[in-house]
Amino acid sequence: MYKDPNYRRELIMKHYMKPLLKKQSDEKETIYYHSNQCVDEVKIYLTIENDIVKDVFWDGQGCAVFQSSTDIFLSMIKDKDINYVNTLIENYEALINRVGSYDENMLGDLMVYFNVGEHLNRAVCAKMVSDAMKQLGGK
Repeated sequence: MYKDPNYRRELIMKHYMKPLLKKQSDEKETIYYHSNQCVDEVKIYLTIENDIVKDVFWDGQGCAVFQSSTDIFLSMIKDKDINYVNTLIENYEALINRVGSYDENMLGDLMVYFNVGEHLNRAVCAKMVSDAMKQLGGK
């Protein structure tokens, strides 16, 4: 199903137009990250207890690839431990960078970005969320 361009487009646009976890906040973000190549920027708000992501949401601006990948990635880490987050980062970056192996089952909806590496600028946008999450440490 991820090979179907219509499915990919629909999923990406769904998370771009109506993101599940995007909201504005007056709180101080846990992670701030911006692209060096475009206007994409993200603020990620995390509540972590005993190495478990208890709550997560984000705010930011940018293209459809950046915003949708951020929304999908962050929705996959809620109630997961930091080790899972780091493994998800490794798998996702292997997919985007086309280097090494990755677990399609673990990546789930992130598999819609399997061919984003064909366009370097889109790969940078898709990888922003994983680059940002590395600020938590461990990777």
